[in-house]
Amino acid sequence: MKIAIIRDPHIQKNIKDEINTIRAYHDLIASSIVAALINLGHQVEICETNDKLERKLREIKPGSVFNTSISSKNGDGYAYAPGILEKNHIPFTGPSAKACANAYDKLGTIEILHKAGIKAPLAVSFSEGDKLLIPSRMKYPLFIKPRKGGCSRGVSSQSFIKASDELLEKINEALEEINEPVIVEEFLPGREFSVGILGNQPPEVLPSIEFVYDNNELPFRSYSRKMVNYETEGMVCPAQLKDAEKKAIENLAVSAFQALECRDYARVDIRMDDKGEPFILEVNAIPNLEPNSSSFALMATYAGISFDQLIEKILNFALKRY
Repeated sequence: MKIAIIRDPHIQKNIKDEINTIRAYHDLIASSIVAALINLGHQVEICETNDKLERKLREIKPGSVFNTSISSKNGDGYAYAPGILEKNHIPFTGPSAKACANAYDKLGTIEILHKAGIKAPLAVSFSEGDKLLIPSRMKYPLFIKPRKGGCSRGVSSQSFIKASDELLEKINEALEEINEPVIVEEFLPGREFSVGILGNQPPEVLPSIEFVYDNNELPFRSYSRKMVNYETEGMVCPAQLKDAEKKAIENLAVSAFQALECRDYARVDIRMDDKGEPFILEVNAIPNLEPNSSSFALMATYAGISFDQLIEKILNFALKRY
């Protein structure tokens, strides 16, 4: 089959900041998926999310598309590629344009989850010039992160707010550094997990990962920890959980997957509160797929699924939907 893979715009300049580092990593992901598809016997065409995407798709006429792009044609993260694919009735992997945009917006995700009765931390969004008022029902410590994006971009030691006297300064610092809206949410001090979901009816839960922090580390996944020093990141897969804990986490992840209308595969990040109750942190509707470093590929490996098999499964799940 002729398959197109769509990726975000390729970076051709020196990598100097977080966005370029992340896009360079996405280039590596795209290359890994291309190699897997070729190994599976497919003819592969590479497309980028830009104003030429629709024309190129019409020229190459792919039988299916493996979509890894979440950006707009201008790079601002609004699911341009899925929209073009839907418009042209081309089968593709992963979420619809609407679901992709909803999952990309962290506050939007939380609002959807709360509406569905699914546990997620209380959160509020701020943009430059907003009054920095935190609802009284939100309890310290709090946590700051970009409202949109992935790979823990913008998350550092400055993201943790211990008390109200730090609030104003840290939010203003985050807004200045990130130059886009941020969300402030309640910080959950318990154990942290990532749960891989594969398939649709019914979705299969892969062996989950627990991220382990020692006393000398930040108790959360920062950009540096996830993207720069990932080789030293402490994790356990499968996570060591009691049966009741495992069931609660997996059921929560599947509920979030379905509430966000994810398709084919997704990664759900979960953290426990101080009582051991699990809450959804984020839903990654198009999780990174790279055989040597991505959490999702690692979970699949522990389930006995090779990287080539994983790519084949995701593609087949998508084709079955059509």
